[in-house]
Amino acid sequence: MVQGFPKYTKDYEGNFDRLKYGSAEPLETRGETPIDSWTADQKKMGLESTPAQEGGTAYCYGKNGYVKLGDDAGHGANLLTPYDPGIRNDTAAMVRFNAIAYAAADGTKDNDELTVRITGGGQFADGTTEKTVRVGHLDPTAAELPTAMWKNSQQEFIIFSHPKNPFTSNTRMELMAGKYEMESGNTRIFIDNLYVLRLKWYDFEELFGKLPWVQNAPRH
Repeated sequence: MVQGFPKYTKDYEGNFDRLKYGSAEPLETRGETPIDSWTADQKKMGLESTPAQEGGTAYCYGKNGYVKLGDDAGHGANLLTPYDPGIRNDTAAMVRFNAIAYAAADGTKDNDELTVRITGGGQFADGTTEKTVRVGHLDPTAAELPTAMWKNSQQEFIIFSHPKNPFTSNTRMELMAGKYEMESGNTRIFIDNLYVLRLKWYDFEELFGKLPWVQNAPRH
């Protein structure tokens, strides 16, 4: 998870290169490691995942260069960005990441719904704090799968510090694959390149114009 300014940091790249667990192949599970067992250096990234139940396991796994949410036994998982006290001084931010759902070698597909949630203050332009998106599936037959799987997988969201729901030092983004305990099926979703890009006033006005609640304000 990295921070910077969109369009002005072309060489600034955020990914999970620190994670070197198992194989980069998404269909290979050997060696992937639960977040609770990451090294101390990797935990310094500040990422967290909520256990499925009190005292239980968080089904968030480090792979070789990216993260997997969920498992093959009907457990979902979330990923929370680190706390950043400085965001309380900002007006808007762009959240950007790559996400792709699992598909087995025989073509069987997992569920592909990912919930994107703002916690601790802030909202999307429509006033909500939660959105669910369909992220699509990897193609298990693709050549060079560890690279090809990410094609057309990017997601972007703009979040705002609304006067009635402002950013705070506790503002975080949560990505949730499925539910912690699913009645049927699996929801395994791979995540990479997670950015929270701050938009200062001059960035925001150049990219989007006025804030949504100013654009939609009634004329007097």
